[in-house]
Amino acid sequence: MENLTHSLFGAVLYRSGFDRYVPNILPLWVIGANLPDIDVIVNLFGKTAYLRHHRGLTHAIPGVIILSLALATAWFFWQRWQNSTTSNNTTINLSSFSLWLRLFISSFVAVGTHPMLDGLNNYGIRPFLPWNEKWFYGDLVFIVDPWIWLILGGAVFLTGVRSKNLTAIWAVLAVIAWQIMFFSGRVASITIAIWTAGVGILISIRLYFREWTTNQGKNWAARIALILLCSYLLTLNYLQTQALTKAENYFQTQVKEKITKFSVSPTPANPLKWEFLGESQNNFYFGTINLTNNNLTTPKQIFVDRDNLVFQKALATPEGKELLAFSRYLIALQEDTSEGTLVTLCDGRYVRDFYSRHPEFACIKVLVK
Repeated sequence: MENLTHSLFGAVLYRSGFDRYVPNILPLWVIGANLPDIDVIVNLFGKTAYLRHHRGLTHAIPGVIILSLALATAWFFWQRWQNSTTSNNTTINLSSFSLWLRLFISSFVAVGTHPMLDGLNNYGIRPFLPWNEKWFYGDLVFIVDPWIWLILGGAVFLTGVRSKNLTAIWAVLAVIAWQIMFFSGRVASITIAIWTAGVGILISIRLYFREWTTNQGKNWAARIALILLCSYLLTLNYLQTQALTKAENYFQTQVKEKITKFSVSPTPANPLKWEFLGESQNNFYFGTINLTNNNLTTPKQIFVDRDNLVFQKALATPEGKELLAFSRYLIALQEDTSEGTLVTLCDGRYVRDFYSRHPEFACIKVLVK
């Protein structure tokens, strides 16, 4: 998931009742909810390092524990320093160890929300590193989901401090979110209209009801948002099951060759439309399923000559090995050059046309001589 969702989820979870456990540490929850993405620094060391380490150890169980220990300890000493330099002591009256333990538990929950949310999309996580490098995929939520923004952002918006500066920030965020949906070309107009209406309803509630800003009101608003989020995810899970059934039936009845694996993936802001992906020994298939009218498009396919010697040599390179370990559906393109054969290896989850725009991490080029 992108970092806005992580931040909003951390804030809502904190306001659902954890604010009574250790008050005045909302920034810790927001930082913790984003902290595992500190691994993006490996991008400075090249694509191979990024494929190997992004959503690696920092998103695994040992990494969550280590990051939580570091965050809790840093916050504990920062809070002690702050209290020693000001008479405004907002820390609850606990022994040093009890306070640190509460900070650690808060940090552990906050940091733990990150891989939990990341595990919902089709990029996946490897929770059992360094002992097991197996990827786990939720395939449930698109990496950017405006409905989750509306649910979580609405709760934070309703329960936040009322000030002109914060109102301006919320307005900017709403406009940016609207533009992302509108100009992406992947979100239906009716979806944008409903989302915009939802924003209008939230503004009206904030203008006419001030009870949400009380401590009890904040707790209940956050809890309602979490219930709505869980209901939304359960609905997605049901729809995903329906899409998987239709994809499996299609591959079993309409495709002559044996499909070794298949999956479905969500599309932006439309829970009723899913992509389905499948792989055989020599082909990669992709199409869409519309659950509104039960329409399944005839999938397109990309031939992958897995027995080709050049292809095997490309996979044997360090870059090829990393993409192979990362890729869920590996596809390839070979082009002859004066220096040898240029092999483009891509992950079919993100690339359907080798020459079109695609995420940088999803492809590598290997020259085989």
